[in-house]
Amino acid sequence: MGPFVIVPSMIKDDKQSDFTLTVFSSHPVQMQQLKESQNTVLPGKWDAKNNGGSHLYDKEFTTDPDRQTWSNNPKYILKLDSKDPVEVKITLSRPEAPWKKPVGKNLVGCMIGFYVHPYGQIPTKENSLNSVGTQFVPWNEISETI
Repeated sequence: MGPFVIVPSMIKDDKQSDFTLTVFSSHPVQMQQLKESQNTVLPGKWDAKNNGGSHLYDKEFTTDPDRQTWSNNPKYILKLDSKDPVEVKITLSRPEAPWKKPVGKNLVGCMIGFYVHPYGQIPTKENSLNSVGTQFVPWNEISETI
């Protein structure tokens, strides 16, 4: 099992407090604080303007311009300051509680996943299907190591 990332959190963003993180285990435990410069979490949101679906909603797959919505999806630039090969784990997650009912009603419609393209490359049918990415699944979290 693991490794796991533990994120101590409070309900409000403007509160300050000391804390102690204690882990009890039946097996030996190793823990270290992650360097902020090497671990980034960016919250995002799918809304009416940027919920464009998968590559199947690209102009390569549909001639209806109202359904060519894939290019509207959120995009993030990932820059790694290294000349050496780097291993990166990318995780996409969503909160479980609000998605439990929608996933139960429509597994396919609630699938999530992501693609990783080289910077500057315009995603097309050909390179999207061959790019690094995940399967699309109805889970609340999916990861890929590249």
